[in-house]
Amino acid sequence: MNKSSDIPVSSTRLAMNVGAVTAALMLLVSFVPVLNQFGLIGIFVFACGICYGIRMFRKMSGVGSYGKLLATGIRTAFYASLILAFVMYVTVKAINPGIVDEYLKICEQVLQPSMPPEMLSNYMEQCRKTFSPVFLAFGTLMLYTLTGTVAAAICAVWLRKSSFLSNHTPE
Repeated sequence: MNKSSDIPVSSTRLAMNVGAVTAALMLLVSFVPVLNQFGLIGIFVFACGICYGIRMFRKMSGVGSYGKLLATGIRTAFYASLILAFVMYVTVKAINPGIVDEYLKICEQVLQPSMPPEMLSNYMEQCRKTFSPVFLAFGTLMLYTLTGTVAAAICAVWLRKSSFLSNHTPE
């Protein structure tokens, strides 16, 4: 129950809201190349969003069990991943359809010195077949959901221990 009222706290609704804000912040950071060197800032924003969602759920509901905190973190990661996957699909399908070809050209240039020409052409043909907008969106969904699960597990342990160590018992 919410401490300020007797309305139950929905972890799904909270996860949707925090996931949407987290995805928006990740997209905002991704548009500023100086801030997003090697994508590390985006991953940091993602992990912070998940931890914030877990912390807010714990604060609003008073629940401190590891399972419920982990589930809230995974939901937050999933909803953020869902939004990022949709953006990936729209980007590759409509906004910049040539981005996959650009990526494949760069890969071919990098791999050319180390692979025989026939092997390289077979490899690049397989890559062209698999790098569809749906595949890239599904990969984005899976990658961020799994990464978020790891972040949620770490954050849930940390927040659970912090409440245990401070002798704070939620009301």
